[in-house]
Amino acid sequence: LLPRFGLTTRLHVCQELLVLTRTNLKLGEQYSLLPSWYNAVLCLMLGDDDEGGLQEQLFVTIMELLHTILWRFYEKAGSLSKDQIGRILLAVDELGPKIFKSTAVIKMRLFELIIHSMNLELKRSGYDGAITADHTSLLELLEHFMFTKVEEEEGSEDWSDLSCVKQWSSKLVQEILLFFNLLGVWDGKSDMELYRISLRVLLGCLHHHSYEYVSTAASKLHTLLDHPYSALIPLL
Repeated sequence: LLPRFGLTTRLHVCQELLVLTRTNLKLGEQYSLLPSWYNAVLCLMLGDDDEGGLQEQLFVTIMELLHTILWRFYEKAGSLSKDQIGRILLAVDELGPKIFKSTAVIKMRLFELIIHSMNLELKRSGYDGAITADHTSLLELLEHFMFTKVEEEEGSEDWSDLSCVKQWSSKLVQEILLFFNLLGVWDGKSDMELYRISLRVLLGCLHHHSYEYVSTAASKLHTLLDHPYSALIPLL
């Protein structure tokens, strides 16, 4: 019923839910287990009315709410379920054209928030270099998102025209490069699969609109030429 109300009401409800889930750990954990919860939250973005210019504020609050619920699940289960993230991505795809933000923008923001939290967790916990299934699953989901457009529209991974890279936000690039560093992916601590994903992202960064990330990627790729897995570079 909420989508029938104006943006002001929806924003108020979303803000109240956000406060509740941040302050009541048990409530946040319960929400994370409800199969329809993510759909219900995303339904707050149904329609294209921008009453009082509140769409952007509502979008930011909704993404914070989704991320908070997801992180409550992580804190309860002790791991970041690939299924939990997948449920949000599926809900986004199902609602697609009915909501006022594009699916790409929603997914981009979600991954920014998740990886940022993972980076904070790695720093806080004094990361010991052990790469877990959570790290691998998250990077696999992220890789699929970051390169899906090329695979769908081009039919192949043509590095001369990575149109999808132009849509990568600077925040996403910043967080994922930090994630690779914190995991020690380029220090010989990861398996070949994670190293392959990191190389693919670095090669994509060469096409990014920010010169800072082009320079960072070029410098990192140069230092990786002596890495044991460097033979993968010509294969990407």
